[in-house]
Amino acid sequence: KKPDKESPFDSLDARSATLRRGRRVERIIFCSWAELRHMQDQGNIAAAPHSMDHGRVVTGLAVTRLYRPRARGGFFAVPPYEALYGFPAFKLGHSLTDRGYRLVPELFDLIRDMVPQKPDEANAFLRVQKNYDAVIRAVSALPVLGVLESHNEYRSRISGEFSSCMELFRQKMGHAPVSFCWPWGSFNKTALEEAKRAGFQIFFTTGGKPSLCSSARAVYRISVREQSSGQLLQRLRFASGDLAAAAMAFLRPQE
Repeated sequence: KKPDKESPFDSLDARSATLRRGRRVERIIFCSWAELRHMQDQGNIAAAPHSMDHGRVVTGLAVTRLYRPRARGGFFAVPPYEALYGFPAFKLGHSLTDRGYRLVPELFDLIRDMVPQKPDEANAFLRVQKNYDAVIRAVSALPVLGVLESHNEYRSRISGEFSSCMELFRQKMGHAPVSFCWPWGSFNKTALEEAKRAGFQIFFTTGGKPSLCSSARAVYRISVREQSSGQLLQRLRFASGDLAAAAMAFLRPQE
């Protein structure tokens, strides 16, 4: 469906693809910057950053299985490194809350040498068990697979992430945001410190319970799944009462 000629907004109906770590994946578009500015100008909705790329990091180097990219997989199915066929499927964590391993170049060279990278050839190669096992043995024989970033390196990395979010939002929306939405709802003390240092003041999580006005450290969600507008309004009214919200927050601790 093409957008109306009078509309300044992009069409979000058609699925499209984009490149992520060298692989085609479905592009996720919920709304455009123009639509966010329009909603903001109406005074009813405020937008907030959600990180630059909802990234992940390698948090474990155990080699138990090999990665086989799908021709057009989901956006989050792509690992945080060059998506080679036959690459170890390492344990992953969230980039804002976990220190990550920097993988050594020798590992990428080994996989390129052993595993063909054309999809049909790669899948045929990896379906042969002796080939699959040979790759795992060769990877396990490498003296070093990756180096874990230091705490200072981790802090510097996420500091840059928050600063980039703040600057991009200023450019696109015309003002500095005050709120930040944690990817996967995950945060820790260091991430919270760096986000506040960048200028963020209010933080949204994915936990389901009322939020107390006394603290903006973690703002929770009210579930609206499979509910009518009347049921949602009733829940919002109940959760807006100080005593009711405090009672529910006590009964459903998140942290």
